[in-house]
Amino acid sequence: MNLNITPIVLRIVIVNVIVFLFLDFGLLGLLGLENINVIKNQFFVLHKSSLIIHRTYDEGNFLPIQLVTAFFTHGGFFHIFFNMWVLISFGSIIEMVLGAKRFLAFYLFCGVLGSFFTALLDPSPIPVVGASGAIFGVMVAFAIFFPNQRITFFMPFPITMKSRIWMMTIGGLSSLLVVLDALGVAPGITGGISHFGHLAGMVSAIIFFYSGIHSSIK
Repeated sequence: MNLNITPIVLRIVIVNVIVFLFLDFGLLGLLGLENINVIKNQFFVLHKSSLIIHRTYDEGNFLPIQLVTAFFTHGGFFHIFFNMWVLISFGSIIEMVLGAKRFLAFYLFCGVLGSFFTALLDPSPIPVVGASGAIFGVMVAFAIFFPNQRITFFMPFPITMKSRIWMMTIGGLSSLLVVLDALGVAPGITGGISHFGHLAGMVSAIIFFYSGIHSSIK
């Protein structure tokens, strides 16, 4: 587990924490802003769009700015704690591999493109928040650069696998849950977790590395 926080990862964590404190602990009230929940719902929560998939719900609340703000916003303490812990653990390593500028571009790419895919294609009607798409992109990057590195997750008991096997397993399970939910075979099986968002972040990371985008950033 890497605990040496690199500069860009540290800044991303700080931004996430600041947004969390302002939106969830009422610090916006110190600025004289009221109706914090309305502000959060309108500008920081990712609502789904009907640009590709026809929807009859929620589509009027989509704003392009949400493609960015949503992955700096979280739904609770454990949500932000887990995401930031994984970012520190894996992101700092990837930043050392890619360099600060390229890592920042990579993180934002996964966040924005993952949000874009989610807003357009996610069959779930539930609005989403969280850095999970970008975080899963970071984990894919780790699996690409360190495919045989063994990592352990607690779910709730410890399971250790090579990183590439972990990502294949997570990707497969997430895909299965999304399909089951979308087909109505097991509605609500996702439990409010945006597994589609996870997949979108993973796909974004693959596009970033295998389309040559990473090599074009100096």
